[in-house]
Amino acid sequence: MSGKQQIIYWDTSVLLAWIKDEPRPNNEMDGVNDIAEKIYKNNIVLLTSALTDTEVLDSMLNDSQKQKYTDFFKHPNCQKVDVDPKIIQLTSNIRDYYQQQKLANNTPAITVPDAIHLATAIYYEANEFHTFDGGKKGGISLLSLNGNVAGNPLVVCKPPIPPQPSLNLVINKDVHVQEVIEHNGNIKGHEEEQKKETRPKRKFDFE
Repeated sequence: MSGKQQIIYWDTSVLLAWIKDEPRPNNEMDGVNDIAEKIYKNNIVLLTSALTDTEVLDSMLNDSQKQKYTDFFKHPNCQKVDVDPKIIQLTSNIRDYYQQQKLANNTPAITVPDAIHLATAIYYEANEFHTFDGGKKGGISLLSLNGNVAGNPLVVCKPPIPPQPSLNLVINKDVHVQEVIEHNGNIKGHEEEQKKETRPKRKFDFE
């Protein structure tokens, strides 16, 4: 993995939201599309597990959506990584940790697929793990693990929504454009007057 570019991990929930262009609340798709744009511009590396292929195929995509998914991972900055023995071991550690938490505190357990995604992000030192998983089918909310996944530091969040230009900036920009237009109009008018003043008189010109 590149040590210079930011590594973002997408779990299946975010990938499916992007593929389907889901109508999500609070402008959440702006964050997804912002990350996708940065990927296409080679500003960040997107990482996910090869497990995602199985989960995506189970989601009943139409042919167009399947093609969108396939084409996306043809981009060099989109990488799917295999579940190798090191990731399996880390997955097992994560599962054991939350299983013990469940027995001790009656908290939700973590599913094997979610543990694989988290283990992959941790192993490859992703800067952020993006998910929309706030808890499902009695499982643990992945978003609730932000900062600490079974003792491993990991930022877990929704794709950040890019800042929008403030109303004042928009107004100031419009005022500036209008001032430029008026300024250029005044210059043009002044130049026309100068041309009239400097133009030599002809026989049919009157005072």
